[in-house]
Amino acid sequence: SPAVAVTVGPHKPHWCQQHSSLVEGEELTCVAASGFEGDASVNVLLDPKADRERAYTVRLHFLEPESAETGRRVFDVALQGSRVLDGFDIAAEAGGPLRAVVKEFRGVRAAKELKIDLKASQGKAVLCGVEVVAE
Repeated sequence: SPAVAVTVGPHKPHWCQQHSSLVEGEELTCVAASGFEGDASVNVLLDPKADRERAYTVRLHFLEPESAETGRRVFDVALQGSRVLDGFDIAAEAGGPLRAVVKEFRGVRAAKELKIDLKASQGKAVLCGVEVVAE
C-alpha cells in the first residue's frame, strides 16, 4: 500500500485493538482487529494534485470490539457528505462481537480527498479500516 495521509478529528479518538486471532470472519481480520471509537471525521488524502473528481470504490471495515449487545452501538456513516449507512449496528450485522464486517460502496466521487463522517445515536461509532480503489 502507498503511504497515504489520513487525519481523524475533531477530537482525539479512542484507539482500540484486539489480537487478530480473536477476530472471526472471511474478510481481512488483521484490519478489523484494530481501529478507533468515537464520533469523527476521517479525511484520506487521495491525490493532492487532482483537479477533478473521479469514481472510487470504498470499503469500510468494522468490528464490535466489546461484548456490546445488538442495539447498544448504533451510528450513521457518510461518505463525501452523503449518508451511506443509517442506524448501522455492527453487532446485529455481524451476529455478535469480534466478527469482521465490510461494507462496500461503489461510485463514490472524490477529487483530492475522501471524507468519512461517523455519528453515533447510541454508544460510540467504530471504524477499523478504509480501502479506496479507483474505478
